[in-house]
Amino acid sequence: MHAAILALTLSFGALQSPQPAVARPDFSGEWTLDNRPVPGAKGAQGAMLGSSFVATQDAKVLTLKITANGRLFTAAYNLDGSGSKIVSPTPGQPDEVIISHATWEGDRLVIKTVTTETQDGKPYQMETRRVMWIDSRGVLLLERSGTPVDVVPTSTSAYRRVKK
Repeated sequence: MHAAILALTLSFGALQSPQPAVARPDFSGEWTLDNRPVPGAKGAQGAMLGSSFVATQDAKVLTLKITANGRLFTAAYNLDGSGSKIVSPTPGQPDEVIISHATWEGDRLVIKTVTTETQDGKPYQMETRRVMWIDSRGVLLLERSGTPVDVVPTSTSAYRRVKK
């Protein structure tokens, strides 16, 4: 009986012990596309942030400076989950302002965006989920998924930090 009470007390204490905080990665730096195969990658390889980009990060905001279609675009994501206005470049169309929400899930930054698009004159809702993290090799991975799947196919982009 005493052993059962002791075991119960110990297990209850273990449930209440604080868990160590998960270290969140600092994405700051200059990154270049890595076209080598990514172990465990989902979907096709992509270049979601162009061939290279520069990231700066503090406790509140992750800012990405991306060159796409010969233009520099800046995307600043609030890291507290509040809405971030981002200009999305689309070749052959006017730039679109979208709202994204970035939150941490452990050591991964999850960026969710919902937009209304039009195809064949009919509106539809498009949802994207992008997950960013730095793997054990120091490679920044960006995995994208969403709906409708035929418009937002799953893909993974890999970037290596430029050493200076």
